[in-house]
Amino acid sequence: MRECGPQRVDYVAEKNGSAVTTPAPTSTTVTLSCPPKEVGRCASCQQPCHRYGHGGNPLYTTCRAKVEAGRTKASATT
Repeated sequence: MRECGPQRVDYVAEKNGSAVTTPAPTSTTVTLSCPPKEVGRCASCQQPCHRYGHGGNPLYTTCRAKVEAGRTKASATT
């Protein structure tokens, strides 16, 4: 399996009619073990994650853990 390199996101903001590139915070630098074409944004927090292809999930691992915790809590009360 091919390793994805660190995914860095640069945000572009317009200031006085000219485009200014601002580097994203370091928390968005993520190393994923999937091909770059399978990387997409989390449906909840917008962090890069393995979203497409085999083993992909629309949620980042932290967001997925929150959903699973809520699901477990709800099933325990019923």
